[in-house]
Amino acid sequence: MCYNVRLVDLVVNAFIAIKQKGENITFVTFSKLEKYGASVVNYLNNIQQDAVLLLSRDRTEDFFDEFSDLFEAHEEKGERGVALCRHVTLSELIRRFRGYLPLDLLLAFASPDSIKALDIPA
Repeated sequence: MCYNVRLVDLVVNAFIAIKQKGENITFVTFSKLEKYGASVVNYLNNIQQDAVLLLSRDRTEDFFDEFSDLFEAHEEKGERGVALCRHVTLSELIRRFRGYLPLDLLLAFASPDSIKALDIPA
């Protein structure tokens, strides 16, 4: 089996990790999401699971179209990324996006090394 890690998976799980740490961060840069994705893929490869990041400009545009009720494109300090809409809660993200994830993939998103890649303040 090969896991396809999409932008929506990275964004949702990044914001879940941030909110679970009690942080009020509502913006994540694309560069942090790429590092997070690389850590997720590395975790999966280390447990002998194939994985690929599916990131592209077209997929990013589709992501913002499909999930405009939850996320919006944003730029801070010259860095582009994803902002979480104000009304979105942790429980909504978990309910809508974590129920379908295979256990290996869920563990990869939640691994300490993967979360470290997001550079969330301690």
